[in-house]
Amino acid sequence: MRKRRQLRRPATLASLALVIALASLGFGYAAWSEQLTISGEVQTARIGLTWTFPGDNQAFACIDLNDVPGDWARTTMRRDATDPKLMHVEVDNGFPGYKTKCGPLEWSVDADSLPLSSVGLELNNIAVTSGETITLDLNGDSIDDVKVRLINAPGGPVPPNAFGSSNIEIEVLPGAPPGTTLSFTGELIFELYAP
Repeated sequence: MRKRRQLRRPATLASLALVIALASLGFGYAAWSEQLTISGEVQTARIGLTWTFPGDNQAFACIDLNDVPGDWARTTMRRDATDPKLMHVEVDNGFPGYKTKCGPLEWSVDADSLPLSSVGLELNNIAVTSGETITLDLNGDSIDDVKVRLINAPGGPVPPNAFGSSNIEIEVLPGAPPGTTLSFTGELIFELYAP
């Protein structure tokens, strides 16, 4: 019986020593560690690119490129009332082969903006740069309805306080449904200049 007590005593002492060591380690760590708070202010760059209009006019001029008798087609292009980078385009009574040219689409870069390397358009989530032609399916039938081409958009460094103009050519394709209004949205896009 004495042997059993002697064996239990060292195990009990080892357990008690382990508990005391862990407790003192926790108290020591809590007393030693401190909280470090870092605060700061991060400023992001300002990029200002908007459509500009002479006077209070919110519409772009669109010129019919067809000379078809009885042509009732008409294209309107207007700046969005709340977002100055957006424009809305509507082609009323367009027919296959109907072509129009809208512009000049004047844009400006704010004086306190970062320099830009290019200015382009995004039409229904498709990016277009100067000289490019894209086709758009506007009614979801997997058949392209219009072809759009961006002309004269800058492709080089565009400094702050710069301004310019571009044109858009629109052509109604044979797949467009007759007698409907075809509409899409365009947004000014840019790339930052990185020398």
